[in-house]
Amino acid sequence: AVESGGNTNAKSPTGVKGLFQVTKATAKDLNINRDIPEQNVAGGVAYLNELTERYRGNKTAALMAYNVGLGVVDTIINMTNASSYEDFVFGLKYLKDKGLYPEYLTDKKIKEAAKYPLKVYAYLEAFSNLSHV
Repeated sequence: AVESGGNTNAKSPTGVKGLFQVTKATAKDLNINRDIPEQNVAGGVAYLNELTERYRGNKTAALMAYNVGLGVVDTIINMTNASSYEDFVFGLKYLKDKGLYPEYLTDKKIKEAAKYPLKVYAYLEAFSNLSHV
């Protein structure tokens, strides 16, 4: 919902679609139709849960992987032993400086990826502070 700006019909130039910006491959793996908003949300949540399990509860790693991909995050962890938000932002810059993922890790993408977890955490904080109706 962060990247789509709340638009259920959002589509990025990379082909991800919907409120949770689900990839075609993820939709296929989860057996969902990413064009149906309810399935897009359910699929995005299920995928985030899978990533959180994969990264042993590290929500920052899961959010980074959701945004930049498993390969990038796994490489950061393997090369730098990253665990904190700052570690992952450093890792993105480190991989770029090493010439890894040059087609993907542009300055623009690194800035976007660095902001993504913070935006999600801000949304969670805002929702947790809402008074119950």
